[in-house]
Amino acid sequence: MLRLLRADWYRVTRIRGFRGSLWQYASALLVFAALQIGLILLGLSGVLGDVVSFSNMAPDGSLTITPIEYLAPNLFGNYSVLVFAASFGFIEMVFFDLTDGFGKTLVPSTRGHLAYFGEKVLFAGAWSACLTALDIVITLGGFALFVLAPHGLSFSALDSVGAGLLWCLTAWLATWVASVLPLAIAMLTRSKLVTYGFMIGVLLGMAPSVLQILGMLPGPALAGGSFAFLIPLGDALSALASWMPSTVLHALTDGAGTMLAPAGLPGTGTLPTWAWMLGTCVMWLVLAGGAWIAVGRRRGL
Repeated sequence: MLRLLRADWYRVTRIRGFRGSLWQYASALLVFAALQIGLILLGLSGVLGDVVSFSNMAPDGSLTITPIEYLAPNLFGNYSVLVFAASFGFIEMVFFDLTDGFGKTLVPSTRGHLAYFGEKVLFAGAWSACLTALDIVITLGGFALFVLAPHGLSFSALDSVGAGLLWCLTAWLATWVASVLPLAIAMLTRSKLVTYGFMIGVLLGMAPSVLQILGMLPGPALAGGSFAFLIPLGDALSALASWMPSTVLHALTDGAGTMLAPAGLPGTGTLPTWAWMLGTCVMWLVLAGGAWIAVGRRRGL
């Protein structure tokens, strides 16, 4: 398995000819961060209107946000470039293995195949960690270098160490989950169109949206009728929506300030936000990784 990890890492980090996918997706993150900073600089110049409201500036010249409150919407806002880069970059590599016959060159034994399937789950974690760390450094470093320093600005407060570390850990795990979720679909269908469609649906949060809509139907439609016993089904669907990966991705945009507070979502009870987020990520990592290994063993490479 370690040899497979080293081989995959070499593939994505090849610098010659800019062929390593890590550098290609890191460039996409860099371009997106540059666009964000460009918009902020335009706001500071007054081109886009009120400077203070646009830049979250207090009268004393400090920003009324913390570092993670700046990072969170930029990394995990609508159409997160980070999550799309991590998931699409990883699944492209998996499809390359499935289509060029690399998997069939492994030792033709159950142990050899299990090593391959397990390694892919682990490599998805390393790949996601690398892109998440790169995006944090690029986004926050670029903001400090091109916005804060030249304009004499500073953050009005810093995030607590514990909450900040929990947020960063959850950001990595949620990105890892997004990379692993489509593996079983890719193995089953061997179709990029179906797999990419599934990925887009997951990343855009379609599953929790549908569950929430279905969860609201039984109450008003069945209250007081002979089918009132179905009302708890609506509550169960609403609770299930809270434990979807995309719900965690959306909650990450709130920053580290809410990590220690109760989650306050259906089905989470009194769990603090960090426990609900980590529990959801670990649960889906186990489910998605297990499904990938099970389908791979039955379907074969």
